[in-house]
Amino acid sequence: MKRWPYSVKPHFVADAGFGSPELLAEVATWGRKATFSISHVFDTFLWKVLSANIPHEGWRIARNENNWLARV
Repeated sequence: MKRWPYSVKPHFVADAGFGSPELLAEVATWGRKATFSISHVFDTFLWKVLSANIPHEGWRIARNENNWLARV
């Protein structure tokens, strides 16, 4: 990101191997957004809450104080 030469900045998409809360914060500080898969071990309570009583083919979403969205 520090060497990005263009005025238009990209939207980042990464899997759990690269996605992390720290990288998401860095991208946000840079002035952009990202879509990451993040491991369920990052915040086990969050994933338990999001997955409670979800019907087959259902999903839920939550937003935290940083305006980040988590979806199951």
